[in-house]
Amino acid sequence: MIILVSPSKTQKENHKELWDKFEFSTPVFIKESLVVNKSLIKTIKEQNEFLLYEIFQVNEFSVNGKALLKDTIRNIEQFEISKQYPAIFYYYGLVFKEILGDKVTVNQINFLNQNLFIMSAYYGLVKPLDLIKNYRLMMESKVQIEGVRLVNYWKEHINFYLSKLNKTIINLSSKEYTQALDYKKLNIIDFDFLVNANGKIKSLPTHKKIARGKLINYLSQKNKLTLDVIKSFNVDGYKYDEEMSTESKIVFIKNQE
Repeated sequence: MIILVSPSKTQKENHKELWDKFEFSTPVFIKESLVVNKSLIKTIKEQNEFLLYEIFQVNEFSVNGKALLKDTIRNIEQFEISKQYPAIFYYYGLVFKEILGDKVTVNQINFLNQNLFIMSAYYGLVKPLDLIKNYRLMMESKVQIEGVRLVNYWKEHINFYLSKLNKTIINLSSKEYTQALDYKKLNIIDFDFLVNANGKIKSLPTHKKIARGKLINYLSQKNKLTLDVIKSFNVDGYKYDEEMSTESKIVFIKNQE
């Protein structure tokens, strides 16, 4: 089995006290990421500012919108010479905060590095201890890479690589990144985390993000990746729901407090 998870827009150095305990690596699709970077540089030169806000999903009218777009463009133009960071200690969204928790151990990080891939619109697939650079790019971006949409560019590379691994995919990525997966070529198990509010089943996006991270953290603490261990997940009141689950989808439900 292998776990897939989406990246986070928020990127920030964290858990720096652990960095010197690991040897870092290079993403498997580093050459392909340079192709993406080259295409983005071309896009920046050819498109007007209005379209760049759309391509990089920056709110032009937000307080920091102009500064964010400027930083995004600078990072692209200086991509090959900019600083690198270990992925697991740099993605800093809701999911990743839960993956690491308050106190993460060396053994947990090693488990994650062996069993987890982070999907990325810039790098394709990233292992936790791969070195990445600061970027802002979403898989659903309309930018063209070698004549095809970004998601289709990565779909070919990602599915070829994962199919060679010949492992069941524990898919904890978002819908945006799941678009890059080929269900005909891969054995994929999807997940849902639901809330029972007085008999009414709800799907709450923020709860889902947190639960994805907590499940990955739970597995890293157990140091084991099997269906039985996954189904035993019981953090924050979640319980495996056998009736709603299928062979290709595992559902957890918790009662709303």
